[in-house]
Amino acid sequence: RHRIQFFIYKGLSLIEHYYRDPGLRAIIDVDLVAHQKDIPAVSEIIHGHGFIARYEPGLHFDREDLCLDIHQDLFRLDRVPSRALALSDRMDTVWNRLVPCSFQGSQIARLDPIDEFIILGWHALKHSFSHLKWLVDLKLMYQNLSGCPDFHRRLRTLPDDSIRTGVWYALRL
Repeated sequence: RHRIQFFIYKGLSLIEHYYRDPGLRAIIDVDLVAHQKDIPAVSEIIHGHGFIARYEPGLHFDREDLCLDIHQDLFRLDRVPSRALALSDRMDTVWNRLVPCSFQGSQIARLDPIDEFIILGWHALKHSFSHLKWLVDLKLMYQNLSGCPDFHRRLRTLPDDSIRTGVWYALRL
């Protein structure tokens, strides 16, 4: 009815593709990414399923059995103007490279594995690699991607210093 495009991001996506046993990767919430224009409709749908917004601007929702975090800009382009210049078309590229996946019998989308590694490396750096599980995630992803020539080519052409730094640390740790 709403025709909202979204994808899963971080923990839930990683469990399905990199962990042989779902119990090996802790998750405290489910991260979804939607287009900014769709956020009001996403919020309405989530509220309709019994979730309550944790705090404004209403992108974090709780229900007794589940927490949802809704993201609209993985690179936080609104906060760093120079990053917006370097990455303004990057999110469009990320959306165009989404890959289908199945989770518990449902078809959904997830990040292209190389984009996922790049974005999660940057995300971990942004949070000072403060969670051990992120290092494990990146290691498992690297083991899966390291033989792919496109992986190394795309890493060499990253457009932003902060993203290159996150990937560099992810590869070295």
